[in-house]
Amino acid sequence: MRKTNGQFAKGNAGGGRPKGSKNRSTTELRSFINNFINNNLDLIQEDFENLDPKERINAFIKLLEYSIPKLNRTELMTEIEQKKPMVVVDLGSGVKPKD
Repeated sequence: MRKTNGQFAKGNAGGGRPKGSKNRSTTELRSFINNFINNNLDLIQEDFENLDPKERINAFIKLLEYSIPKLNRTELMTEIEQKKPMVVVDLGSGVKPKD
């Protein structure tokens, strides 16, 4: 419920759709696509079989993305301790650096 100034009234924290709920348009579109695929399975299978082997493999790989979730890349951060070489400069004064 909104106040007269357009703000949401108390009790509707965050306002709008509840977190995680589906948009009606998205739900309708997914339903349409599922029905289209189910009603045309034989034609889709026939078209798939008529593809060249290379095209068939590419199509199969693309379809796998909808069946098997992609793995996230993992970034590994490590610290590498580098020993810096000791540089000794002889200034000819007879003073030697302390070890």
